Amino acid sequence: MEYEKVAENFLELASFQRLRILIKLVERSRKRLEPLAKELDATKQEVHRNLVRLEHSSLISKDKEGRYSLTTFGRVTCLQLPTTLFLSQHLDYFDDHDFGNIPHKYMMRCGQLAYGTHIEGLNKTLEKMGRP
Repeated sequence: MEYEKVAENFLELASFQRLRILIKLVERSRKRLEPLAKELDATKQEVHRNLVRLEHSSLISKDKEGRYSLTTFGRVTCLQLPTTLFLSQHLDYFDDHDFGNIPHKYMMRCGQLAYGTHIEGLNKTLEKMGRP
């Protein structure tokens, strides 16, 4: 029963366009429909339909001037996306590996690795760090 709302929220995040809308609002809050549709290369009707869904799920809100922005819930939800991105990027690795005894607080920070670059070997690592 308690996870029904979570399932509903995941359903709203299951759309690539809705995720892109949220990411655009993270990059620059308070956007209107027309610029969003143009940035997403989508029709205004399609974007409007997804904005309404995001608004009904309390991820975004609309001000009196017609500008959309993230709610607190939306902002915090977007902060979790890099963790899901990182885990999704490395599904093969996590088939054979786990986090072992790493404390929970560090597992929660694995999203910081989502945009990193894997460097193999000590010499290459030192080169990247600028050490001889």
